[in-house]
Amino acid sequence: MFEVYAFYDRPVLFSCFDKYADRMFLVVFLGEKEFCVSWMLAEVSSPRLFDIRAGLISLRDAFEKTEDGFVFKLTCPPMAPQIIERISAVSLDSELLPEVGEKLRALRGHSSI
Repeated sequence: MFEVYAFYDRPVLFSCFDKYADRMFLVVFLGEKEFCVSWMLAEVSSPRLFDIRAGLISLRDAFEKTEDGFVFKLTCPPMAPQIIERISAVSLDSELLPEVGEKLRALRGHSSI
């Protein structure tokens, strides 16, 4: 985990990096059902993450308009291997995305982090 932007019983919006592949991600919590937790990850470059953090790119656009056109859905079922799906960003269910116009800068002003 790199930075936590929103927390509610657990980090629900944060950035992280894969130190082995030198990749960064913006991650949002999708939900939990029967102890099965799901996350959506959008790969981001350092300049794009800077723009997201500065509020220049909305959180919805960060996932809907990714640099490579894809996001990953990570599902962690209990006592089973993680499931990683690569999904076209344009085919995302709008219910899974942050609200239109929601920006990280605004969240930071109203959160305890």
